[in-house]
Amino acid sequence: MSRKTLLMAVCAFTFLAGAAMAREYDPVANPKAVVVRKQARFTVLTPRVIRMEWSRDGAFEDHATLVFVNRRVPVPAYTVSEKDGWLRIETSNLHLVYRLDSGPFSADNLRIDFLMDGRWKTWKPGMPNRGNLQDRKSVV
Repeated sequence: MSRKTLLMAVCAFTFLAGAAMAREYDPVANPKAVVVRKQARFTVLTPRVIRMEWSRDGAFEDHATLVFVNRRVPVPAYTVSEKDGWLRIETSNLHLVYRLDSGPFSADNLRIDFLMDGRWKTWKPGMPNRGNLQDRKSVV
């Protein structure tokens, strides 16, 4: 095999591998997993993870994060409903409730009930993370 042919083969392989990885790691979620209400966007990534974004101008970011490099994953089962000015998104493990048109997420307009150890618990923005990483040593 000539040097030129080898170089072309390596370039082609690199291009194809890059294209395959780009498809495998897509930070843009499946549109069926996304719920947008004006300045708020919610992306249902798993039954236990809903990405929440609020943007004053309604423009949202689709860049990869450390937690989810790839958001193009199978869409989990969930339901969306609205009643009396409240948006409700439910999965098997989370019930998110957000007051529509109420501004950035706060304890007054957002609540997530989640299933943990067989019991429902509630989280609101601003709650202290008691026990977060407690009794665990950091790995540096």
